[in-house]
Amino acid sequence: WSVPSELNILYFVIWFPDRFNKNGIDLNRNFPDAFSKKESGMREMEVRAIMDWLKTESFVLSANLHGGAVVASYPYDNSNGVSCRVDPVFPDNDVLIQLAKTYSYTHSQMHKETTVHDSKDFKEGITNGYYWYPLPGGMQDYNYVWGQCPEITLELVLLWKFPPESDLPGLWDANQAALLAYMQQVHL
Repeated sequence: WSVPSELNILYFVIWFPDRFNKNGIDLNRNFPDAFSKKESGMREMEVRAIMDWLKTESFVLSANLHGGAVVASYPYDNSNGVSCRVDPVFPDNDVLIQLAKTYSYTHSQMHKETTVHDSKDFKEGITNGYYWYPLPGGMQDYNYVWGQCPEITLELVLLWKFPPESDLPGLWDANQAALLAYMQQVHL
């Protein structure tokens, strides 16, 4: 599915204002980054709460839910500068790909190849986060590196960060089996 260029503008108008909290901070880019040498140390209260929570619990699997595309993205979202845009290989890469594919292939549509606003093809409905676009300070990498917990990012809604209420039953139907299949992966 390809988005016409005029919708790209609409997408960014809808998407951009709602990414930040009242302090103007994107919480998903406020975590310490494993690859960045420049760390401010300033963390929002919600981010500090998640970081503290990860110190008290031993999570074995995690996912964070987003909107804006329909794809399962796996670590890493950032890089140490070594080119990994062509064929990223990281520790546990095969496991992370399997987790993403489990979600994608159980989802009603995700596994079908799609193209979104940035013209990236999501073969099998999955992508490496850094390959899609570099994201320093993301929760997915933080949980994987510091929390020792594999996490994937699930983009569940094409174009919208906040879909209309009338779309929610269909979104639930498209994702329910995939969410359950993903949770079952804790047994592997």
